[in-house]
Amino acid sequence: MYGSGAAPRARMGAMEALARGIPAELTTFVRKTYGMLAFSLVLGAAACYAMMLLMPTREVMTRSGVVTIPAFPQWGLWLLWGGTLGFSLLGSFAKNGARSGEVSVVGLVALVGMVLCSGAMLGPTIGIYVGLGMANVVAAAAVTTAVTFSALTALVFLTGKDFGFLGKFLFVAGIAFFVAWMVNFFFIHSAGFQWAMAAFGAILFCGYILFDTSSVVHHFGPNNLVIPAVIALYLDIYTLFIMLLVLLGGRRNE
Repeated sequence: MYGSGAAPRARMGAMEALARGIPAELTTFVRKTYGMLAFSLVLGAAACYAMMLLMPTREVMTRSGVVTIPAFPQWGLWLLWGGTLGFSLLGSFAKNGARSGEVSVVGLVALVGMVLCSGAMLGPTIGIYVGLGMANVVAAAAVTTAVTFSALTALVFLTGKDFGFLGKFLFVAGIAFFVAWMVNFFFIHSAGFQWAMAAFGAILFCGYILFDTSSVVHHFGPNNLVIPAVIALYLDIYTLFIMLLVLLGGRRNE
């Protein structure tokens, strides 16, 4: 069990936690999880910005004139994608120490590796948007992601509802989404289909946010799985941001 006590301050903390739909003994776990999530998001943004500064660029002619966009090699993106996937899998299976409050060192290293790879992987994409004069689209996607995540998180914690029932649907829908996205990327090359898939993906990962936020209380917390919880939430936010970027960018192009 997580920290408890008989002091009045502890009793008031328990009342506040229960009022928010969070079991009192999990409040420390929740604070630690969302604190590490905030750190991960800042680190990922820093890695993205560093990549934008360091990666090679090239000039291309557009209808509005000559613009400078990233010239990052495709193989480099696949390497970063592989690193993101590998580190996320390693961290997702990391177990914490036996004592309450301990965090797996292997899991922490995997989390940092995943965040750095994913942040760097996003750099060329953001660089293209900025180079094409669409920095406002990036900002809009970031703000929309933050508002959506905050609203869905509040919904779970304030109601205390368990969204675990979404698990099987999200698993099947996630596989179908990934396969369809890859088929379009390698074979179809349809901007319209990509936009439609991004709309579906945005809804899908809103579902994942509900599911994983609920799991913080009902699964990750009781098993003291800090790193897996942070990784799950980080990837939800990261993917939702990309889907919104495609959606808003496609609308702008129209």
